[in-house]
Amino acid sequence: MNAALQLVIETFQRPRDIAAEITARHDDRATLWSGAFLVIILVGIVQFAVRHFTPDPIATPETEELLRVMDAIFATPFLTILIMGSALIMSVFAIYLGGRMIGGTGHFPQTLAIMSWLQFVNAVTGSITVVLLALSPQLHGIASVFHLIISFAIFYVTLHFIDVLHGFNSLWTAFGTMVISFVGLAIGLVLILVMIGGAAVQTGAI
Repeated sequence: MNAALQLVIETFQRPRDIAAEITARHDDRATLWSGAFLVIILVGIVQFAVRHFTPDPIATPETEELLRVMDAIFATPFLTILIMGSALIMSVFAIYLGGRMIGGTGHFPQTLAIMSWLQFVNAVTGSITVVLLALSPQLHGIASVFHLIISFAIFYVTLHFIDVLHGFNSLWTAFGTMVISFVGLAIGLVLILVMIGGAAVQTGAI
């Protein structure tokens, strides 16, 4: 576990080297998918905990419906894991296909590997946020600042990972891949959230 945590730290310190190490591996697809599913479970649990410990903002007429749906969706660990899993799988296809559309050379197994690792990093850093929120509600401000800083750092790391994956040698092209990918990802997630949230509320399952 210490080795994994050290690798998480090094991911922020030298993202291109770590990306190159991950893409150079030749794990079979069964191993990659098994790792991805374990990461999905971990991320889902962390995100559920973050949602559980984060104080709800003051509802307004404009946000009341959104907050109600979000509360319904993140009310159980299972639904949270389902959403995180859907997001990860769609992001893998989005980054892979989006990069290939503009001349990238990355392969699907490599994309699955680097996106799974990035989600693991997200889970580890998210756990720190959970600890801060669980210790005291007064630490909510610090947790929010930490989350914001980490979000920017992961965005920066992701750019380098995509650049190495697809061999662009240009962070701007990697950014273009992210834009193309996340537009498709956003549309897919909205459809999934609407279907899951609507079904959960209507059936009273949560």
